[in-house]
Amino acid sequence: MKARRPWRERFGAYSGFWSRYLSWGVRHCPWTVEPILLAGYSFGFYLVAGTFRRHIANNLRALFPQDHALSLQWRTYQVFWHFAAVAVDGVRAREAPGVIHWELEGLPNFESLRACPSGVILITAHMGNYDLAGSVFARRFERTVHAVRAPERNAELQALRKAELTSHDSDCYRVIYNEPGSMLGITLAKALQRQEAVAIQADRVLFDVSPMTIPWDALHTIEIPQGPFILSLTTGCPIYPLFMTRLGRCRYRVHVGEAFHCERTGRDKEKDLKRAGAQWVVLLKEQVQRHWNQWLVVETNLNPISEG
Repeated sequence: MKARRPWRERFGAYSGFWSRYLSWGVRHCPWTVEPILLAGYSFGFYLVAGTFRRHIANNLRALFPQDHALSLQWRTYQVFWHFAAVAVDGVRAREAPGVIHWELEGLPNFESLRACPSGVILITAHMGNYDLAGSVFARRFERTVHAVRAPERNAELQALRKAELTSHDSDCYRVIYNEPGSMLGITLAKALQRQEAVAIQADRVLFDVSPMTIPWDALHTIEIPQGPFILSLTTGCPIYPLFMTRLGRCRYRVHVGEAFHCERTGRDKEKDLKRAGAQWVVLLKEQVQRHWNQWLVVETNLNPISEG
């Protein structure tokens, strides 16, 4: 007789239950019921995902230090709601390709990106639907995009995610998982040498990714991955910041920022990396302050600066 899995394993935040439940709901519920589905799913996940809830609240507390406890929790719930809304749009896109409508902001930067003779590094934040936006963007970009993802913490959820992402894979869009022993840096450097694009989410640090600490404001710091900046430093390829924000049901905007480089200015490589990282954090902070309810980071990224 097969042993039953513990409750936390079956229904916890890292289980596949919530993704399967949402997919079933989108397929079977009429669109008029969708607001109820979103509210219920968001609240259920908000209650179950205690660690996520605390980490998101900690980040929001750094952004809104004057908020009282109830206001902070309301903001936290809104982040969960946007997470659910993005997930619903993702299910709809898999069921009916072409249902998502996109706007492009920063057309001159996008044309510069398309015309770039070298490989390009695209860095983005955890906003909108990373994989869905990446596959659409790659088709307009007209060159292969390699999107780096962190593996899920749960094997069941990882298998589910891989199956979902198969619908986005194409000749111009490929998902690469940052797994132990994958030699990811070499793989990405070779892609850049072929004048292809590498897309990396650069607003959190997971697993064995090398971090660097950058000031966020006078009171907080943020840890970001060194990877994209090391790639730029070693290959000379430009970095283009991209941000995806949800405008409404199945409607998104991609903002393409101006390119910058991580350049070697002396013997202190760490100083050069942090200089480029600081450029990115300025842009990230601007977008997070404007779209705080869409920053889907479920780790505590904004850490207080210790005194002394």
